[in-house]
Amino acid sequence: MSVPVTDQDHALQSYVGILGLEVLHDSPMGPEMRWVQIAPAGAQTTLSPVTWFPTTFDDPDGNGTILGAADTAN
Repeated sequence: MSVPVTDQDHALQSYVGILGLEVLHDSPMGPEMRWVQIAPAGAQTTLSPVTWFPTTFDDPDGNGTILGAADTAN
């Protein structure tokens, strides 16, 4: 599942460093982007923190899944 973020390194610090998820894949995708996949140990579903989707959505119909956090620093 793609998770829109503004900073992949910061997201990895939170998901891996704090929550304990594992990095399954981290590779460049051209000069400006990279593909990252993380997951809890043994999980079949992965998360991909991505910077190419908007971090806020205006979706009055409620379609889609949105994950958000006010502050991932704490």
